[in-house]
Amino acid sequence: MSAQDALRLLLESDACRDQRDMKGCQISAENALSCYRGLLDAKGEAGAWRRILAARLGQNQVTPAAARELVMKELQRMGDSPGPKAILLLSLGEVDLLLGQVDKALAAGLEARSLFAALNDLEMEAYTCHAVLVHAYLKLARPKDAMESAQQAVSLAQQAQCKTEEAKSWQALGATRLAMGSDDAIAAMERALVLYKELGRKHSEAGLLTMLADSECHAGKGDAALARGLEALELARELQVSGYETPALDVVFRIACAMPQEAQKRAQDFLRLAQTSSEVTGTALMMGVHLGLQNPNAAFQLGQTLAKKLDERGDKDNLARMLTYVAALTSDLEEALAAAQRSLSIFQTSGDLSGQGMAKKVLDGVYGQRQQCSRAPNRKLAKQALARFGAALKDQDIAAFQSAMKCVDGYMKILLPEEIQATVDVAMAENPEAIKEFMRKAGCDGKNTAPAENQGVQEDAAVAYASARSSGMNHGPRFRTMCSSYRKGDDQAMAILQRDQEELLDDAWKDCEINDSLLEAAVFTALNQLPSKKASQLLVDVAESGATALFHPTEMARDS
Repeated sequence: MSAQDALRLLLESDACRDQRDMKGCQISAENALSCYRGLLDAKGEAGAWRRILAARLGQNQVTPAAARELVMKELQRMGDSPGPKAILLLSLGEVDLLLGQVDKALAAGLEARSLFAALNDLEMEAYTCHAVLVHAYLKLARPKDAMESAQQAVSLAQQAQCKTEEAKSWQALGATRLAMGSDDAIAAMERALVLYKELGRKHSEAGLLTMLADSECHAGKGDAALARGLEALELARELQVSGYETPALDVVFRIACAMPQEAQKRAQDFLRLAQTSSEVTGTALMMGVHLGLQNPNAAFQLGQTLAKKLDERGDKDNLARMLTYVAALTSDLEEALAAAQRSLSIFQTSGDLSGQGMAKKVLDGVYGQRQQCSRAPNRKLAKQALARFGAALKDQDIAAFQSAMKCVDGYMKILLPEEIQATVDVAMAENPEAIKEFMRKAGCDGKNTAPAENQGVQEDAAVAYASARSSGMNHGPRFRTMCSSYRKGDDQAMAILQRDQEELLDDAWKDCEINDSLLEAAVFTALNQLPSKKASQLLVDVAESGATALFHPTEMARDS
C-alpha cells in the first residue's frame, strides 16, 4: 500500500471518530498502522497508534491510567525522533487531561507544540494549542494564556489553510471567551459553525449547536437558545447518533430548568416536539414543560415513572440520565442520593465523561444539603479552585481573579463558609485596604458602581464579612447567615439568607421564620449595601423554608 492509501485510512479513522464510531475508527487506524510500518514511516505510525489508543479509550477497552503507561512505553520505543515524539507527547497531554493531571498535561502539550513548530507542522501545532493547551490553562485558572493559545490556534490553522482545524480553533476560542465571560464568545462559535457547514461536518455541527444553545441560555437569550437547542436536537436525530442527541436533549431540558418563563411561553412547542419524539426524549421534554409551568412534582413523577421502565428494559444509558434528572428534582435527600449514586456508577461503567460530570454535580448538591461536603465527588476540585481564588486575590490579578471566582461559584454548595472566610482573611492579611480596593475594581463590591437598569449589584458574602471584620465587627458562625446581597438603586437592598442547620433541627426554632440571626443579617445588609441615609425595602429570602419576607417601609439608615 502507498502513502496515499495510509493517509486515506487515517482520514477514514478521523471521520469515524467524529461520528462516534469508535470501532470503525480503530479498524481504519489499525490498517493505517500496518501500512505505515511497511513504509517505515515512524511519524505516520505514531499518528495511527495515537488514533487506535483514542478509539480504545472511547470503547472502554483501556483506562486512562493504563493508556498513560502505554504512551510512556511507546515514547521509549520510538526514541527521540522529533515527528513521532511530538505526536506521542500530544497523546500524553490528552490522556493526562483525562486523568486530571493538568500540570503534566500542560508540560507535555508545550513540548509537543515546540516540536511541531520546529517541524513547521502548522496543522498539528494548531491542534495541540486548542486540544491540550487551552483546556489545561483554563483548568489552571490562567485565562489569559488560554485565550492566547486559542487565538494562536486560529492563526496557525489559517496559515496552514486547514479549515477543519480552523473551525475547531474558533470553537475553542469561543469556549475560552465564554469561560472568561466575554460577549464575543457566541460570535467565535458562529464562525466555527459556518466552517463546519461549509465542510459538511454535520456531527461537529450538532455538537457546536448544543454548545451555542447552552451559551445563549447563560447569556439570557431565551428565544435564540431554544431555537439552537431544537436545531441541535433535530440534526442529532437525523444523524441517529445518541452521543449527539443526548447532549442536545440535555441543553433543551436545561433551558426549561433555568428559564421557566421561557419554557412556559414555549410549552406548546415542547408538547408538539414531545409527541413526535422517542419516549425518552418526549418524557424529558414534558418534564421541561412542567418545570416551565412551575409543576416540579409532576416533572419528578414523570421522570420516576420512566426511570422504572428504562430499568426494566435494561436501557442503562438513558436510565442513568433520567436518574440524574430525578435526583435533581426530588426533595427527598435519601432518594436523591441513591438515584445520583446509581447514575454515576452507570456512567462510570460506560465511560460517559459528560454524564459523570452531570451526576457529580447533582451529588455535590445533595452532599452540600446533607452537610457532608467532604464526601462530595468534586470536593478536591472545589478546594483547588478556592486556593486559586485566594492566590489571585492576593496577587491582585483581575483576569485570574474573575476566572477563579466563576469557578468557585460552581462549587459553593460544597465549600464551607469558614473555608471561604479563611481564604479571604489570608489574602487580606498583608494589605487589607489594597485588597478591598482591588475587589472594588474587580467588581466584587458594588457600593461605588452604578447598577444597570433593572439589575441589582451583588456583593459576595465572604467579602462583606471580611470587610466587617477588618472594621472590628466579627460575626460568629450562627450569625453568618448571609449567602449574598444585592443593591438596586440607592434605596433597595436584598439578601439571600441561609438559616443555621442546628436551628432547623431545634424544635424551638421550627415555627420561627425570622429570628435574631436573620434579623441581624437583614440589618447588616442594609447598613452594608446602602450608600447613604435612605428609606429601604429590604427583601430577605430564607433559603431553607422558602419563606420570603418584605420589610417595608421600615426606616433603615446609615451615617454618611
